[in-house]
Amino acid sequence: MSNVRASQLDLFNNASKMTPNLARVAKTSIVFTNHYGHISWSLPAAASLLTSQYPFSHGLLQRYSLNGNLTTLPEILKINNYTTIAFTSGGDWRKIYGLGQGFDIFDDNDKSIIFTGSLQRTTKHAVEWLRLNGKKKFFMLIQGYDAHCPYMIPKEIPNWISKEAITQIDNYNNSIDNSLCIIGYKNEHGAYDAYYVKNVTFDPRFAVLSAVNVSEEDIAHMVDLYNLEIAYVDYLIGNFISNLTKLNFTNNTLVIITSDHGESLGKHGILHRAGTTRGVMYDEVLRTPLIIMHPYFNKPKTIKALVQSIDVMPTILDFLNVSIPAEASGVSLVPLIKEDVDRLHDYIFAGGNFT
Repeated sequence: MSNVRASQLDLFNNASKMTPNLARVAKTSIVFTNHYGHISWSLPAAASLLTSQYPFSHGLLQRYSLNGNLTTLPEILKINNYTTIAFTSGGDWRKIYGLGQGFDIFDDNDKSIIFTGSLQRTTKHAVEWLRLNGKKKFFMLIQGYDAHCPYMIPKEIPNWISKEAITQIDNYNNSIDNSLCIIGYKNEHGAYDAYYVKNVTFDPRFAVLSAVNVSEEDIAHMVDLYNLEIAYVDYLIGNFISNLTKLNFTNNTLVIITSDHGESLGKHGILHRAGTTRGVMYDEVLRTPLIIMHPYFNKPKTIKALVQSIDVMPTILDFLNVSIPAEASGVSLVPLIKEDVDRLHDYIFAGGNFT
C-alpha cells in the first residue's frame, strides 16, 4: 500500500469502522502497533524496504536510480531459487529507478507516471500469475496508490460504508477541486497558504502550482475522502486474500501488509507530506501498518515494541532460513514474535535530502 497511515485503520482506531478486512486478518496475524518508515515519499521508502538500508545509506534521495552494487531482497531470494515478481502502479515504484533489481518480472505499469494506479489492477494480475505459476517458490510484491492524492470517491464503495458517511461527502459544498492534489501550510494568521498541484508527474520540476483558499471544512472533506479510499484499499486486500484462500496459498505462504508512508491532511498545520521538497516527519506520515500473516503463527498477536521498515527484509529471510546480508541495517523481528526479547530498538531513524 502507499499513503496509508496506521491511525486510520480499525486496528489502531476503534472509531474507524472503515477497514473490516484488515481487522479480520489481524485475528490470525501478528500486528505491530509501532511500526515506522524512514521518509515521507515513496521512492526512497521503497528502496529502504528492498535493501534494509536507511535512505542516507542507499542514497536514493532524488529520482535517480538505485545503486546497482546494493543487495536487494529479491536478489537474495532469486539466488535461493525463488521466482521474484512485482506488480506495481508506476509513479515512484518503477523499474527506471532501479527498483526492479533482482526481479524476474517487474510489471510497473510503466506508462503511468502519475500516482493514481490501483491495487485493483495489481492484485488482479497477481492472482492471474498465481493461478498459472503457483507451484513455484515465489516472492511477490504488490503495490497500489489508491490512498494517494487526489482524494476522490473510489470506483467501488464498500458495502460497509454507512449512508450517513456518503451523504456527508455528497453534501460538501465543492469549494475545492477534488481532482487535484493540494499542498499547503498554516501561516501565522491561522489560515492556509495552499496550492493546487497541476501536471503531477514523476518529476516535481514540471509541476504547476495554483493558489487556492482552503478552509477547515475543506480539510474535513479531504479526510472523509481519504478514509473512503482506505476503505477501498481494505476491500481490495480482502478480495486478494480471499483469492489466496481459494487457491490454497494461505496455509503455506507468508503474507506481509505494510505501507511506505502516511499522510498529514491538516495535522500540525500541514496539508500534505511535502514529499521531495520539505519532508514531514510526524507520526501521521511515518507510522504505518505492519501486519504479518504466517501459516504457523496463526493466533492473534499484538506487538507494541518499536520496529521499522528496514526490519522487514531480515524478518522475511529469517522466516525462510536464508542468511541475512551483513550490510542490512535492519534486524529480524522473529525474536520479538517468539518472545525471546521484548524490544529490539530504542529509537529509529528517519530523514532525507530535500530540495
